[in-house]
Amino acid sequence: MGILATMVILLGGLVGAVGSLWFVINAFRVSIWWGIAVLFLPFAALFFLISNWYDAKRPFLLQLLGTVMVIFGMAMAFNAGARSLPGGMAALEKRLQEELAKQQEGGGPALDLEALKVLTEQAGAPPSRDGAPSERQLRNLRDIRKVDWVGMPLPEVRARLGPPKAEIEADGTVLYFYPGLELESEDGAVVTRQQFAED
Repeated sequence: MGILATMVILLGGLVGAVGSLWFVINAFRVSIWWGIAVLFLPFAALFFLISNWYDAKRPFLLQLLGTVMVIFGMAMAFNAGARSLPGGMAALEKRLQEELAKQQEGGGPALDLEALKVLTEQAGAPPSRDGAPSERQLRNLRDIRKVDWVGMPLPEVRARLGPPKAEIEADGTVLYFYPGLELESEDGAVVTRQQFAED
């Protein structure tokens, strides 16, 4: 849907530009003064349209058609984007809950849904066209708990997860709190301990 909307917008812009150029050419055909006025004075085009309707009618209607096409294409793009966001998030939450149920049935570690949502948004994985989570999103969600954060330099952690929700320093040890994940650094340079919120 996004490609079609883009094509309609581009085609509408092209049609409008051709209509505008044709309009200016017709103004110059009537008089050089009309042409200059249409190019440089704000309301001269409107006066030219009214006073020379026969010469300006078709270029004006072509401009109008281009404008309608651009507006229609923008409405299509907005509608497609508005539909994909809520549906995509709802489908992602449903899929996350299914993953959580599978993990809990298998006796594996539980997943923190809020942390997974935040990390998936930060990863920038777009939803698929039908609103269901894409393979990239699911791969990111499965890989979150597979990452061994211990030994990872803190700048790399920040690059992957963003800034922590909270940071506490006590007795030379720094604790970083991310949604569903706590990281500890004894030297302030690398992660020395990790703990998932559900552990």
